[in-house]
Amino acid sequence: MSVGSTEKKDSKKIRSLCKQLSMQGKVIVAAENNYGIASVPSRFTEVISVKHISCSKIMIYDSSKNRIFVSGEKWLKFANGTYSKTQCCNSYACAVATGIISRKVNILQNDRSKKHYKIIWT
Repeated sequence: MSVGSTEKKDSKKIRSLCKQLSMQGKVIVAAENNYGIASVPSRFTEVISVKHISCSKIMIYDSSKNRIFVSGEKWLKFANGTYSKTQCCNSYACAVATGIISRKVNILQNDRSKKHYKIIWT
């Protein structure tokens, strides 16, 4: 998700939702605040937080903080043949990271009692 809040009043509701989704085995990926301000849901332990980095050739996963650093800079081609470069921000990086994660997640479907995903990085 590319949504977040720095308001304390939002924290409790969003945390409850994130915990509920995590207990259902859902993987939650959220962009960090672009200005370095602590925000939710990216700071929750149930969430993989994403931060933009300038290098487009690498992705870094920091397992100690459940955090991904990846470039959000991409060239988009439109139906009319024109191109546009995305902004350097955490929201675009979050979309890139979510695509990478969706291809790398091995869902443990054979055992429905498992409540977590196993993430395999190659």
